[in-house]
Amino acid sequence: MENTKEKSKVKKILKNLVLVILVVALGWLVSDYIKTKQDLVKASLGTVDQQAELDQILEKVSKMILLPEGVPNIAIIEDIDTLVIDQPFFEGAENGDRILIYKEKAIIYSPSRDIIVNVGPVYAEEEADPQVQNAPVDTTPIDNTPTEVVDANEAL
Repeated sequence: MENTKEKSKVKKILKNLVLVILVVALGWLVSDYIKTKQDLVKASLGTVDQQAELDQILEKVSKMILLPEGVPNIAIIEDIDTLVIDQPFFEGAENGDRILIYKEKAIIYSPSRDIIVNVGPVYAEEEADPQVQNAPVDTTPIDNTPTEVVDANEAL
């Protein structure tokens, strides 16, 4: 009999333990669900703010220059010193200025100064295999007259 009582105690303890684990897991899932839902609401509010900012910038810039068709991508300049070193297009721009990037044109606009800093074409980089792109090109004529080997980048 004592053995049966001990088995029933162990079963009761295991049932209670499983119940506690289930309640804790359910609580964690509900908490995670609520947090995710709040994050989604915050993200959608951020999108609304970004759209409002884009609309405001487009309204101001369109009074200064004829804008291309379509909706641009917008970026904020955060490290102008680094950008200017590699790309002279950014000279005169400041941190916090906005770049409107259309399919064929980029426009740097400074909201703090309410001016267009620069406008230039957008060049799409074609993806190429770096090994093929940098491989030397053999320019030896068919008649086997020796000539020099030219770097593919220089040949273009």
